[in-house]
Amino acid sequence: MKIGKLNFFFKSIITVILVGILIITSFYFYNKYKVSSLSRNNNFNKAGILKGKLLVKNGDLILRRGEDFISATASGFSQSDNSFSHSGLAIIENDTVFVYHSIGMGDSRESFLKRDLFEAFCNTNENIRIGIYRFNFKKEIIIRLDSIVKNRYQNKLEFDSNFDLKTDEKQYCSEFIYKSILNASNNTIKLPLSEKPNFMYIAVDNLYLNSYAKRIFQFEYILN
Repeated sequence: MKIGKLNFFFKSIITVILVGILIITSFYFYNKYKVSSLSRNNNFNKAGILKGKLLVKNGDLILRRGEDFISATASGFSQSDNSFSHSGLAIIENDTVFVYHSIGMGDSRESFLKRDLFEAFCNTNENIRIGIYRFNFKKEIIIRLDSIVKNRYQNKLEFDSNFDLKTDEKQYCSEFIYKSILNASNNTIKLPLSEKPNFMYIAVDNLYLNSYAKRIFQFEYILN
C-alpha cells in the first residue's frame, strides 16, 4: 500500500515537472516569436515601406512575399521567379493608397476581395519582401481598371479556392488582376499564363515578367 502511494507520489511529481517544462518552453518560443516580429517593425523597414508608398501610382501592381508555408507554396507556382507569393492592385482614393487583393481565409469561411491600406498589405510581421511594378497602359485603361476593381470589391468578389481560371464568379489573387486588366483593355491585353499537366493558371510572376510591367521598387525587410 505504501509502495503504491509512493509510486503515485513520484508519478504526480514527474507530471508536474513535465507540465512545467511544457509551459516554460511554450512561453519561451512565444516570446522569441514576439520579439522577432517586433524587431521587424524598426525604422529601417518603416522607411522602406514609406518610400515605396510615395512611389505608388494608380493601377500599380503591389507584391509581397510571406514567410509561412502557404506563401512558400504559392510562390512555388511561379516558374521563372518565386520572389513573391501574393499580389494586389493599388488604387489611390483621396490621397490614400489602398491595395485591393483576393486572398483565402484558410478555413471554411467565405473570402471576399479585400481592400487594405498599403502599410497593412506590406506589414513587416508576416512578410520578408515587397515590390512595386507599373504597367505601361494608356490612361483610359487605368481609369477603367480603377472602376472595375472598385466594382468587384462592392460586389464582394469571392476567392476561388479551386484555382479555376475558366470561371469568373470566384477568382484567386493573380486571376483577379489578370482578368481585371483583360476587361479594362477590352480583351486586348493578355498577360502570359503558366501551365502544368492538365492545368492552366496565372502565376504571380506572370503578372510582372512581361512586356507591360516595369519594376519601380523592391525592398527587403531586415531584423534588428
